[in-house]
Amino acid sequence: MRALNYKSVSTVAVHIDGLIAKGQLIKHGRSARSLEVAGSEPTPKTAKSSNEQWLLEQTMLRIELYKESPNDERADTVESLLKTLQILGFTEAEKQARAAYTN
Repeated sequence: MRALNYKSVSTVAVHIDGLIAKGQLIKHGRSARSLEVAGSEPTPKTAKSSNEQWLLEQTMLRIELYKESPNDERADTVESLLKTLQILGFTEAEKQARAAYTN
């Protein structure tokens, strides 16, 4: 608490709860001394297919808006969404969106 200049114990508790929710800390029991570091790297969460469909729909909508009225801002938005599809591993959705964007 002192090292981070927190004045409230509840602030520390909120941060601890956040780290537990992210999987970076493990709490055994109800004691504050039961905390354990979960590992050197947090466990990545995988995106669901419903997220893939939603993101593809949003990307296709932005591609249509770009085609109706092309500008740099819309192009940046589309590129960001395409990169997001790639990062999340939605390769088929990315291919479909890129094909729509380049045609």
